[in-house]
Amino acid sequence: MSYEDQAKFWEGYLQEPQVVSYVTDIQGGRVVGFVTGGPKLQGAEKYRGEITALYVRETFQRKGIGKKLMFLAVKALKDHNLRPIIIWALKESPYRVFYEKLGGTLVDETLRAFGDQKYPIVAYSWQNLDDLYKILLKEILARANSR
Repeated sequence: MSYEDQAKFWEGYLQEPQVVSYVTDIQGGRVVGFVTGGPKLQGAEKYRGEITALYVRETFQRKGIGKKLMFLAVKALKDHNLRPIIIWALKESPYRVFYEKLGGTLVDETLRAFGDQKYPIVAYSWQNLDDLYKILLKEILARANSR
């Protein structure tokens, strides 16, 4: 998919009523992290929701920002009854451990084109969003109480 096609896709997707997007910690006009989620884009029919993007700048990682963003998206997906959920990651990404630590189950693997190249991607799923919500809330509160 070309850059223009991707931009057009995201512009339309972000206007869907069940799609949520959160941006955090804008410092000096620069976005530190963001998350987007909504109805499933790719994966088995049994998944109704998908976290379509989760990103935190490397210098801001391990500060709880990713968990807070994930918490907001999970809450919104729960509120829209988009469960169970799925999230895709590059197979070679060292950040997959984030999903594993949150109890995500590896459920699929395929190839996705990025520009002219195809890369292996893997999917993690959470069948019970209530459990994921509680895990995230507990970790966020524990971090806040340790300050």
